[in-house]
Amino acid sequence: MLWKALVFLGIYAVLHFLYEATGFKILMPFSGVDESVFEHLKLGFWAYFFTNIVEYFIIFCKEDSIFCKMESSVRWR
Repeated sequence: MLWKALVFLGIYAVLHFLYEATGFKILMPFSGVDESVFEHLKLGFWAYFFTNIVEYFIIFCKEDSIFCKMESSVRWR
């Protein structure tokens, strides 16, 4: 699970400086705007959320995986 921690830290670092680097207002809900505790908790939440999305597509959604078959059987089409 070391890879998951590294992906989390990478996404966290990108989100931490994303708004400051780009200045796009649409990124404010996802990235840090100032150095408050709330902003760092928000960064942690979004970094963990995006890390889990990456993990889902890398590990759980392989064609021969039981998880992918279960997910595709209940998904709306």
